[in-house]
Amino acid sequence: MEKRSLSSPWKLAKPTDRICNASLKTSINFRFQGHTMKLVEMEGSHTVQNDYESLDVYVGQCYTLLVTADKELKDYYVFAFTRFTKRESTTMGNIQYLNGKGGPSYGIPNPPVGWAWSLNQFRTFRWNLTASAARPNPQGSYKYGGINISTITVANTAEKVDGKLRYAINRVSFVEPTTPLKLAEYYGVADKVFNVEIGKWNPEKRMNYNLLDAVSRHTIQLFPHSWAAVLVSLDNCGMWNIRDEDNLPEDVMTCGVVEGMPMAPAFSS
Repeated sequence: MEKRSLSSPWKLAKPTDRICNASLKTSINFRFQGHTMKLVEMEGSHTVQNDYESLDVYVGQCYTLLVTADKELKDYYVFAFTRFTKRESTTMGNIQYLNGKGGPSYGIPNPPVGWAWSLNQFRTFRWNLTASAARPNPQGSYKYGGINISTITVANTAEKVDGKLRYAINRVSFVEPTTPLKLAEYYGVADKVFNVEIGKWNPEKRMNYNLLDAVSRHTIQLFPHSWAAVLVSLDNCGMWNIRDEDNLPEDVMTCGVVEGMPMAPAFSS
């Protein structure tokens, strides 16, 4: 965000601001000095209009905000703080009331601490079911609360292997395992081949799913040592790179820890 001065007829008005994080990897926390922000839209979906003193905005995400300009007629700062970085950076912009007198009160507030704060804020984002656009209604086909769920679990890790930092997905990073991961999972011996860190998903987590007013959006953040459940409506004809799993063929070749084991039970009959 550039440091600049803006002039706007804000007295007793509700200007609309759209905040977008166009960075490559850094999340930010955004706030208006002395003003609350009413969240009204994110990535094309109308939201329940909650008020926030500051908002975490992740890479590629955009929020539309309403700000009520009912404060003293003067200048105010807007702040953007980096989040989850070893070195914190702060930048400021200058917002000016029309006919305002006096500059902004200088003083940089402290950004939120930790990812748990951000996770709890994320949970407050809800779809506005009274606004326009497709909604889960009895007359329509968009009833996502009753859709059968297939689960694909992906865990991202970073750890040192032989003294070198390695990034991995499900603890695999450019390694040819002696037992293929899907074979180990299919035969029920995944714990002998790979394991996940804390935050592992299990079927009981479905009890906490928001199947009423979760926001439909294009991006989703994944917090450290956490998981995210994402529902995708396959309602667009074409080629998709998300698929359901079928049973293994009866003549499948086995190796590693599953070699010689009896055929595993089928996923489905």
